[in-house]
Amino acid sequence: MMGKPENGQICLRAYYEGTQVVIQVRDDGAGLDPELLRSTAARGGFVSEADVMNLSDEELYSLVFLPGFSTAKEISEISGRGVVMDIVKSTVYKMKGAVSVNSTPGKGTIFTVRLPITLAIMSVLAP
Repeated sequence: MMGKPENGQICLRAYYEGTQVVIQVRDDGAGLDPELLRSTAARGGFVSEADVMNLSDEELYSLVFLPGFSTAKEISEISGRGVVMDIVKSTVYKMKGAVSVNSTPGKGTIFTVRLPITLAIMSVLAP
């Protein structure tokens, strides 16, 4: 458990930046392990073994959005982020938005969703 408490924290932050609404979800968990992502990607056939070693951390983190990609040993209702992240990304993209991941091993992960502010305003005003 890396010396972390059994109960973690999830922080939600929402703000606007220019013409976008930004929603950030941050946890204080173990973060994403680049080596585990590499081995999972290669073992699962998501990336060739030759190419996986050349991926940047940002490219590795984006793998969590691939359908079926999960580093969990067993998939369950509480497997973590890997189970439905492809649905999150496709939904955000359909709304003309973007999603990104930043992680620090041992410290936690931040998911950032950016949506056009006009979409957010229209959804609030819609009946």
